[in-house]
Amino acid sequence: MDEARFWKIVDGTLVDPCRQAELLTDALAALSASDVLGFRRQFVAAHRRAYTRRMWLAAALLHSDPRGDVDLSDDGFTDYRSWLITRGQHSFDLAVSDPDTIIDLPVDGCHDLFCHGETFAAVPDDVYEELSGQEVPIEEDIVEMLGDLPDPPVDRSTAGLLASYPRLTSHRKVDA
Repeated sequence: MDEARFWKIVDGTLVDPCRQAELLTDALAALSASDVLGFRRQFVAAHRRAYTRRMWLAAALLHSDPRGDVDLSDDGFTDYRSWLITRGQHSFDLAVSDPDTIIDLPVDGCHDLFCHGETFAAVPDDVYEELSGQEVPIEEDIVEMLGDLPDPPVDRSTAGLLASYPRLTSHRKVDA
């Protein structure tokens, strides 16, 4: 499956954000098992694109308690990236190119975004297992084997955060 077809399927689930996982299940169930694995590979590729220090810190800024430390667990960042994919290609590409723009992403009132991302991410595996009668091959289980973050460390000082994430720091009310 190529990237364009992957995003067409994801974008097709945006018609009803409260039923996205169900819509994805229906769309993938109409494919062959090998196409579902292809979808999963594209999902992993999108995860990798969003796997940067800048994105992780942006997600932490947005989702940490404004009165507490800026932090987001590994699992939280995995679920966040899955949720980011559920926002569709346009929103995903914009956020990957400038993580400060995640402040503008639509958040539906149907789900906790971390649970929503985790649920959406599980769909390809579930559908593959239903179609093939087998678990996803171990070599396909690569989402968590990403290794080191590819970009340089981000300046986490107040001045660095204000310079790198002006909109997100405004949301958190970070003062210079």
